[in-house]
Amino acid sequence: MDKFPSRERSAAQTLGPRVTAIVVARAVVPNATGQSTLDLCLRSALAEPWVDDLVIVDQANAPAVSSALRALQLDRRDVRVVVADARM
Repeated sequence: MDKFPSRERSAAQTLGPRVTAIVVARAVVPNATGQSTLDLCLRSALAEPWVDDLVIVDQANAPAVSSALRALQLDRRDVRVVVADARM
């Protein structure tokens, strides 16, 4: 251990681990009420105190689902939406 650690190193040691949750949303189909199991998944991930960031991979979803994911990203700074090619 350094005798005189840098400010960044000592700050990093005092903080707990940082966790980024990654959720892949592929071809999500909303049910009759407009909800989907993706909603529950995202709410659960965001409710966890140990999850700092949430990355959602949007792949081959309906335009309404993709729009809702982008709206969530605009509403929260801890959410990032990445669009993946549907052919993958």
